[in-house]
Order: sequence, then structure tokens, then C-alpha cells
Amino acid sequence: MHCQLKGCKVVYKTKVPLNTACEDEFTIFSKYQHSHPLEELDSVPHYGIKDNVKQLIKPLLNNKVKPNKIQKVLKEYQKNGFLSEENLPTIYQISDLRRNQKKQEDQLETLGDFTKFIEVFGENNNEDTSPLIIGKNLIQDEFCRVFSSKNLLKNVILQARSCMTKYVCIDGTYRLTVLGYPLVVVGTQDNNHKFKLIALGLTKHEREKDFKFILNSVQDSLQKVFQYQWNIDLLLSDSSFAIYSASKAVFGNKYTHGMCSVHFWRNVQRQISIIVPVDRRKELKKDLEFLKNIHETLMFDRAIDLFEQKWEDHIPEFLEYLLATWVNSVFCNWYNGSIPPGFSTMNNGIEGFNNGLKVKYTEWERLEIGEFIKAVKEIIQDYSQEGTAGLFPISISIEEEDWKKAQITQQNSFIKLENNTFYWGHSLNKGTSCKVTQQVITKYQNINRCRSLKAFMDAYCVWKVDIGDDLTSSSCTCPRFRLYHYCKHIIASLLKLEFMKVPEEFSIEKIVEQNNRRGRIKKAETI
Repeated sequence: MHCQLKGCKVVYKTKVPLNTACEDEFTIFSKYQHSHPLEELDSVPHYGIKDNVKQLIKPLLNNKVKPNKIQKVLKEYQKNGFLSEENLPTIYQISDLRRNQKKQEDQLETLGDFTKFIEVFGENNNEDTSPLIIGKNLIQDEFCRVFSSKNLLKNVILQARSCMTKYVCIDGTYRLTVLGYPLVVVGTQDNNHKFKLIALGLTKHEREKDFKFILNSVQDSLQKVFQYQWNIDLLLSDSSFAIYSASKAVFGNKYTHGMCSVHFWRNVQRQISIIVPVDRRKELKKDLEFLKNIHETLMFDRAIDLFEQKWEDHIPEFLEYLLATWVNSVFCNWYNGSIPPGFSTMNNGIEGFNNGLKVKYTEWERLEIGEFIKAVKEIIQDYSQEGTAGLFPISISIEEEDWKKAQITQQNSFIKLENNTFYWGHSLNKGTSCKVTQQVITKYQNINRCRSLKAFMDAYCVWKVDIGDDLTSSSCTCPRFRLYHYCKHIIASLLKLEFMKVPEEFSIEKIVEQNNRRGRIKKAETI
């Protein structure tokens, strides 16, 4: 670290042991150990906040005064003539000074002896809710600690038992510690799409080896504690090659690597605003939204070919980006048909968990490492004490709103075939529900023969419902079914076949009593 004064070549560094029990050393930077005369500071150009201004700010920072209040104090100094306007720092400069000061102090404390901060964790604790360290790595530049509990590890087993698809989601979140270390979150979900935590990994980087170490730690702990071999069918993350490579190394090639559609859409919209002409953006976004809702891989492949045919002469640069990054790559599973039924293409559960950490446990502050380890312990305990009984329901419960929507859907246009297959019209593309005829069904069944994207979108105007023996054995092609294993179209079809009845309390039919008297009903009298 060089001195702040422009032209000064003094550099400060020191060596401290990585761990008190080992002799490995590494270089880190310490605090400033010298100063320049104030006359020299005022006359020589320098970077950032001047040292004489820092001498006013640092005592306030040590007393935990917030940057916005510090700026108000400095403005009072300016009004009284003690500080010139050109030397008045912005609130962003004060925040950076506060962060760097904390980081320098915390780095000496943390990396010098990290072990004293994790005495609150055990490695052989018999309580199911007690926080555990299931993975530790203190090798230089590969620092990583993995935290969990027995109850959180049980979430892996219970999710696999309650659903045919073994699911896990991974994400990293920042702005939690002064050192800027990312917190890697590993989780799953129940059948009601509620996020369930599995483990937390505090690491120095987000590299393949770091994600691999975290996943291996969870896998080894499940084998050691429950004698359970952890395999997955679906993993959802953002477009991180480090997560993808680590997952393939741990789980092999037998699972589906899903891409969060929110991250996909965010990246695509950024490129649209840069590359695509303004007059073509609205239509292009509409086509991309249509591609996202396609429920079958063969249909998606055909639609991509027609999409390329439509746009190749108008936006070749954007088309090249889309195909190379999101179609012909490992991150191509962002549309509905690429994800197994019962799961969303969006990673909202883990993103909501990350936001909850910053709201409840850190209050949007960057904590020193000692404080953050205590927060991690609290997080593990809170999510472990939820218990495991009844958190992974297997049966499907139909809500009141679903019953009412199904009864309204019964009034829509549909066709029933002999093998209990229904075709219901929808308004996904045209804005109004189409009238279902035999000709419409024939077009839908031959949709892969369409020669233009417009003809493809016109043919994609019905939802196909295959009715089984009951609700759980039926299927539909609409987005709602792919998320919840049932939808209003299945319920409406079962009602048409009289395989089920609407509960009386959820019926929308109005029962009108007969008028026993002749003539008009008498008006109510006012008192």
C-alpha cells in the first residue's frame, strides 16, 4: 500500500502467520506508520481525501458515526471557515474511507488467527439444531469454511423423498463482510416452493475449486451422518461457469443444469438496449417472451430456427450473441420446457433468502468477520429450529381461488377427444382466448411444420390436458401446471368428466329462491 501523497514511494507491509498452529506466512498491509507536515500536504497534489480532513473524520468513524452525519459535521466546519469547499469530501468518499479502515483492521485480526471466531461452532455435536462446521480449508488463497446443521442436512433427504426430482439451488451473495468475502448459499425447496437452507459457505473467491469444496463438504457430511449418497436431478443457478464446472465434477453429467430466467432476461435486455434499434425492440421482446413459455424441447428447437430466420437480416449482431450465449451453450435451459414440472425457471427462493440475510441479520451493513460469524451461527440456528416434520408435503391441496378459476374456465371454448384428452383455448399470444375447433387442434399437432414464426405463434393457441385417474396423474402444457403439478384446466376437465365435485363453500353458482307471489317484488321500506 503506497502513501496517499502523490510522489511518496513509501510502502507498508508486514507478515503474519495464517494460523497460530502453523508456520505458513503471507503478506498483508498494515496501517499507515508515518505522516507528512500539513504544509506539505496542502501544497502537493494528492489523491482522494486530504490527510488533514481524515484527521477530522477518523475520530467520528471510531465512534461509529454514520457517513451522512459526518458530512453534516464537515459542512458546519465549512460554514465556520475551518474547511474549504474544494476539500469537502462526498458521502461516497466518506463511505469508502470507512469501509477501507474497517477492512484494514479486520484483515489483520481475521487472517492472523481465524480460529478464535469459530469457537461457537462444534464439529461433533449431537443436537440436530446446533451449528456445525462441515468443511474447513485455511490454505493460503483457498480460504473456505462451510457451515450447516443436522436438521439442515436432512432437508436434502426429505426433499428427495417428497418429490420425484432431486433439486438444489446455488448462489453467492456479497456486501455482507468488511473484507468483501462472498457467502455461498446452498438450498432446496419443498412442494410449496418454499426455500429450504442446506449449507452456507464463507469463502474468499467464487472459483470452481471453491464451489467444488463446498458441495463435496455437504456430500461427505450426508454420507458420514446419515449414510446417504447425495445425487441430484436438477441444479438451478445463474450463468456462472465456476458453479457449472464444480457441479459437473461433483455430480457428473446425469443431471439438468437449469439457468435462472431472470438472469437470462436481465442480460438479454442489456444487450437489446445496446445493439437493437429502438423501433424493433418491442417486437423482439415479445418474441423472446414467447420462446420462454414454450413447454417442449422439440417445439423450442423449431421455434428458435424460425426466430433466427425472422431476425437474421435485421439484427445479426444480437442474434449471434443470443445463439452463442443462451442457445448453443451450457446455459440454454432457461425456458419452461427445459425444467422438470414442479419447479420454476426463476431462482426467486434463494434470492429472497439473500435479501432476508441483509435485512434481518446484517441490517445492510458490512460486518467485521467476528460479528458476521456470530450472525452465521444465528442464521443456522433459526433455520434449523423450523423443524422437519410436515415441511415437505406430498399431497396436493386445491385452494379456494383455484376452485373459482376452474369453474370460470369451464365456460371457455374446449374440445374433448375420446381418450380423455382436452384442448383448452388460451390468450397467451392474441390477448383473447381463441375458439377451439378441430382445425385449430390439427394446426397445433402439426406445429413443427410451420414455416414462419408468426404461423408458429398462431398455432400455439391451446393447452393440451391429459386426464389420468385423478388429479396427481393428470398433466397440462400450461405454465401453471409446470410450477404446481396442477392447474385450473385439469380441475375444469375433471369437473366436466364428473371425476370430482366443487365443495359447496367454493361454488360460484347463485341459488335464487322462487317468488311465491305474483307480480313485482315489493320494495324495501325506509324507516
